Amino acid sequence: LQQVQTAVADQADCIFICVPDQSMSASVVDLCKEGNVPVVSVDDGLIDENGKRLAPWYGIDAYNIGKAAGEWMANYAKDNNLLDDPTAGIIYAEMPTVNSCVPRTQGEKEAWKAINGDAMADRTYSFPYNADENEAYVNCMAVITAHPEIKTWLVMTASETASNAAAAALEE
Repeated sequence: LQQVQTAVADQADCIFICVPDQSMSASVVDLCKEGNVPVVSVDDGLIDENGKRLAPWYGIDAYNIGKAAGEWMANYAKDNNLLDDPTAGIIYAEMPTVNSCVPRTQGEKEAWKAINGDAMADRTYSFPYNADENEAYVNCMAVITAHPEIKTWLVMTASETASNAAAAALEE
């Protein structure tokens, strides 16, 4: 919000924004209206509590992005003989509060199932996070620590925040 305030104060011609927390949507739109600065949301829409868009939106096909990632991971697991390896597991890092991330995770999961069925279902875990990298790290570390039997983790995330956090947790 501080960055939006600065852009409005600097009389920006327009703001293109991807908010890390969609609960900030109304505040962003209000600040822009007050400053007479047009705003366009990118990837994650600026939405109200009912999911109605508050500003123009330019987005991605999140489901198919997730599906492509899920297909890649499913084939990787199959090609590397991980499906029947009891020391291999899957982690899905999920952002349930961001409407472009929910279909991405759905695409990952559905692609996995289409290729590998229920393989590794007993070794599949998930954790929620918002856009906070520390939260993602702590939640990922909790899954890893709870399953010392897993030595090879396949991690699918909805954002680079969780990818960085998972990499750090696995490295540690």
